[in-house]
Amino acid sequence: MDLGSNEGKIITFLDSFATSTQINNSEAQVNKIFAQNPFYGYLASAIGLKLAKILNLTEMFGLWLARFFNLLMYAAFAYVAIKKALILKMPL
Repeated sequence: MDLGSNEGKIITFLDSFATSTQINNSEAQVNKIFAQNPFYGYLASAIGLKLAKILNLTEMFGLWLARFFNLLMYAAFAYVAIKKALILKMPL
């Protein structure tokens, strides 16, 4: 992106390439950083990304959906933890 052509303009995330790039099926080889991470920690993000792909959304909105599903999973775990707590439910 040429920043000189945007002089004097307000640039937002909607002007970035990520909002106009479609999700594709191209394969890429990625080295594992943490091989010991279990797969189920990524299931909520995968559901959000799959939903974005089904709805034919851009990459930016796919990332937002993935983060939103992570938030839903966190809220569900917190809800179950509070319900299972035997004591101190009110402070939780």
